[in-house]
Amino acid sequence: MRVCLFLLMSLIHSDLLPAAVQEHQAPTRKPVLIRADRTTDREGEVEVIHPDPIEAERNIRVGDFYFKRKNYKAARERYRDAVKYSPRRPDPYSKLVRVLERMEEFGEAVEVCRQFIETNPQAPQVNKFQSRIKKLATRVP
Repeated sequence: MRVCLFLLMSLIHSDLLPAAVQEHQAPTRKPVLIRADRTTDREGEVEVIHPDPIEAERNIRVGDFYFKRKNYKAARERYRDAVKYSPRRPDPYSKLVRVLERMEEFGEAVEVCRQFIETNPQAPQVNKFQSRIKKLATRVP
């Protein structure tokens, strides 16, 4: 028992243990950002996007992540993807308008509001988007 304890202690203090531990660790690689979009257009081929509420929700969450870190360009793209996957939901439109306001792209924000009203004319949020258009129209150069 003492011999085993002695050998274990000698291994801990020697350089043999870290080398043995390193052999069993996975090699570390630089992480690569992979974005597998189903919205990519190939030359001459247009891919039809079917409504997918799960994908829309994921894009909204990622857009919120970017928005909190003031990465407005990335948030804008994610909210646009969310609008593509769920054109009937009002929250991706309102979040996209909010990002465009922060980026001071008021004309584009007005177009997004109009797009929501055209897509969802019976939605209860239409009045909210109409009032936003009036507010943004004063700021369009």
